[in-house]
Amino acid sequence: MTHSLPLLCLAVISYLFPSHNATAQSLSELNPAPVELNSSLVSADTYQVAGIYHIVDYSKKMESFFGKRVNETDQDVDSRTCEQYGFVGNCTAPAVGKGIKHPIPGLTCYEKCVSCAASGYVDSCLSPKTGTQVTTADGLNCYKNCQCPAKYKYTAYTPNSMIDGFVRIRCPLPAVVAGETCQTTPPLSITATGIVSLYTQCNCPSEYNLTSKLNNADCEACTIGSTTKYKCVTNCSAYPLTVCPEGCNCSSCADTVATKYKIDSAKPSWGISSDGITCNNCDKCPTGYTAGVTECDSSSTLPDYHKHATAQSCGKACGYCACDNTKDCSAYTLTSQSDANAVYESCNTGCGSAAKTTYKITSCKANYLDTENYWCSVPEMDCTTLGYTKTVAGCTGKQIVKCPFDETKIACFESTTPLEPTTPEAICSTLNEGDQIYLPEGSGAPNGYTKYTVTKVVNGITCRAYRYVGVGNN
Repeated sequence: MTHSLPLLCLAVISYLFPSHNATAQSLSELNPAPVELNSSLVSADTYQVAGIYHIVDYSKKMESFFGKRVNETDQDVDSRTCEQYGFVGNCTAPAVGKGIKHPIPGLTCYEKCVSCAASGYVDSCLSPKTGTQVTTADGLNCYKNCQCPAKYKYTAYTPNSMIDGFVRIRCPLPAVVAGETCQTTPPLSITATGIVSLYTQCNCPSEYNLTSKLNNADCEACTIGSTTKYKCVTNCSAYPLTVCPEGCNCSSCADTVATKYKIDSAKPSWGISSDGITCNNCDKCPTGYTAGVTECDSSSTLPDYHKHATAQSCGKACGYCACDNTKDCSAYTLTSQSDANAVYESCNTGCGSAAKTTYKITSCKANYLDTENYWCSVPEMDCTTLGYTKTVAGCTGKQIVKCPFDETKIACFESTTPLEPTTPEAICSTLNEGDQIYLPEGSGAPNGYTKYTVTKVVNGITCRAYRYVGVGNN
């Protein structure tokens, strides 16, 4: 402030030489106008217009030469605020000031306070959350979409919940969440309020320490994925005995108090008593019978129960199961009734799954004949095909048979009626070699039969033939 230097010098002289009060007074009365500065050379932030005071009066306002500076409104610099100059003096965390200003020497101000929150972001993601880094228009490095990473996949809330962009799995009971924790705010779909905790592990409680169930125990399972573990409590309620009785075969069960037993079977020549808690030395059942067999399964292959009339073993009945259907069906050779024209008779043998039914043909239905292979068919009615091809002249001396379907067709056979007695020579003279004409002979035939004989000399040799004929025989 070089323009005020001459005035300052005069003021100092007046102070040092009191006799010059009139001069100082005259200077104060001048009250010159401030000299305008070249604004292009000096900033308005770095100067003030000097006031003109009587040096003695001004000195009263100075604590010392190096004391606090006083401005033109008689206020200390420390009492002035940035807000009086249209700026901000302090920003509430986490906001920070932007645009540093010094309206007067020693006073630092800011144009404005800026923060990530004002732009809808956060200054940082709370660990272990991760997010996407963004830069605001004010140049702040902020974060958005802070989420728990995918490894925090287990929750104690609703199963298969979408939380922070990933499906979180609820630990299946009795498993519990464990491991590292990440806390986040739940979505509206979850009824939990406040903070939701996500975990990296889902573990079975420590008491589930068995990989398989124990015998004679009540067990509970804990399954995570493909792994199942068990906790078991011994249960010996099915073992009522404290010792294994003599003559018995027992199995045991050990609980936290003692070992208990139950009877499984009796030793050879022994039997389990009716009370089920002792074994008796007693006689065996007869061969084929078993002690204690009192009924049979009606649907099995041995459905028929047989109880011994008198034998018992240790007070238990002796019995066995059998199949009583042992019918002989050997004559019933057919396995089905395949011929619709036949009349069948069936035969059943065996029991349960071993039962078997077979058949035989007893007759044919009307207008059908029984052939040699047990098939019934319509009879042949063509007389020529049946062999009725003879004539009456050709059947002289023979028995004639007429065709039942056409009596004009005949067949003839050698008669089985004995010829009238005559001399062998007379008969032989009418015979040709190979003919069979029989003569009666009174004796030598079995009961009910007649013996016939024929004699013929063929080529000088006398031949005699015999034939026994009875009723229906030839």
